[in-house]
Amino acid sequence: MDQKTFFLKIWEKEAPATRKVLSRVPEGSDYRPDPKSRTAREIAWLLVQEEIALGEGLAKGVIDWAEQPAPATMAEILAIYDRRHPEVTATLQALAPARWEQPVGFLWGGQEV
Repeated sequence: MDQKTFFLKIWEKEAPATRKVLSRVPEGSDYRPDPKSRTAREIAWLLVQEEIALGEGLAKGVIDWAEQPAPATMAEILAIYDRRHPEVTATLQALAPARWEQPVGFLWGGQEV
């Protein structure tokens, strides 16, 4: 089994669990696992952002990370996840298997990390 096939098999299996976890963050919650941590809503948004960045990064050959402020509500985060997850999945499925074997650069604020 190649990297693409293996990843997409797990990706599809985990997507419903990811959606369920995101949906369980209470609206208006300001819970932080630690005083220095992001809120649960911000962590949920980070998960969605990371998924989007992964698809775009593999397609472009570089992940160009830019922090985005979290939407004001969990409903907005879920709507973005519901809209973007199928798009990211289609992007990943369309990539040639060889692309999965190539390195992907990571930029943060335009600087290579």
